[in-house]
Amino acid sequence: MRARVKRRQRNRRLMIIGVAVLLIAIFAVSAYYLSLPSSLDAYDNKPVVSSTMVGLSAASAPPYGAEGAALDGLVRNTTGSLTSIGKPVVLYVGEEGCPYCAEMRWSLVLALMRFGNFTNLAYMTSSLDGTDYPTFTFHGSTYQSNYLVFAPYELADRAGNTLQTLPANYQSIFNSLSIGGGVPFADFGGKYYTPGALLPTGYTTNNLTPLFGSKNWTQVIASINSGDSLGSLVKAGANVLTATFCKLTGGLPSNVCQQSPINQLGPVALSLGGPSVATNILVVAPERPSITR
Repeated sequence: MRARVKRRQRNRRLMIIGVAVLLIAIFAVSAYYLSLPSSLDAYDNKPVVSSTMVGLSAASAPPYGAEGAALDGLVRNTTGSLTSIGKPVVLYVGEEGCPYCAEMRWSLVLALMRFGNFTNLAYMTSSLDGTDYPTFTFHGSTYQSNYLVFAPYELADRAGNTLQTLPANYQSIFNSLSIGGGVPFADFGGKYYTPGALLPTGYTTNNLTPLFGSKNWTQVIASINSGDSLGSLVKAGANVLTATFCKLTGGLPSNVCQQSPINQLGPVALSLGGPSVATNILVVAPERPSITR
C-alpha cells in the first residue's frame, strides 16, 4: 500500500515537471519565432518604389468615401500659431516601431498627398511583438506643398535607439499637449492637435492586428481602394486630417476642400473656438517613446 502511494506521488511529480518543461519549450519556441524577421522586414528603410507611390496617389484621390464622422472629435482645439515660410506647420512625432504610429502614417500620407508630394519616403515595419504592420518612415523624407509645411520626427528607430531629437520649440508643444510624452502625436498649425492615434473608442493592437494580418503595402492599398475594415479605418483618418488641413489653409485647394465628406468634417465644420472632442470618443492611449541614449 505504501509503495503504491509513493508511485502515485512520483508519477504526479513527474507529470508536473513534464507540463512545466512543455510550457517552457512552447514559450522558448514562440519567443524564437517572434524574434525572426518577417518577410516584410527586408523592405525596412528601402525607398518606396514608384508603383507603390502611384498606388498611394490614386488611393488619395477623390472620391474620398463617406468615412470620417466616427473619428471627427479626435482633433482637439488649442491656441497658438505654428508656421514656417508663411505656411501652417503640420508637426508629427512618432517612433518607427510604434504600431499605432504605423497605422496613423497611412492616413497621414494619404491626407498630405492631397496637398503636396513626398520624395524619399521609405518602407518600414512596426515592432516584432505580433504587431509587425507594413508602414512607412518619414525619417529622411521630404515633402513639398504650396499650402503646408510637414515637420515629421521619428524619435526612435525600430530597435528603440534614438533617431531624431525635437527642436526646443517643438519639444515645448509636445511636452504640453501630448499624453505623458506618448506617440503618435500631431500638431496642426498650433491651432489643433491630436494626442494619440486616430482610432475608434477602445481600439488596441488586438483590433488592428487582425485587420493588417499578413498584408504587404500593395495589399493595404488594395484594402483602401476596396473600403474593407482596414481601408475604411485608414480613409476615415485621412479624411479627418484633410478636413483639419483645409481649416488651416482657408479651404485651399478647393478641389480637395470642397469634396464630400471633407467639407462636412472636423474643424472645417466648427468655429475655431468650438469644442472638438465628442463625448462618445476616447483618444487611444499613445505609446511612450522607448528611446535609448
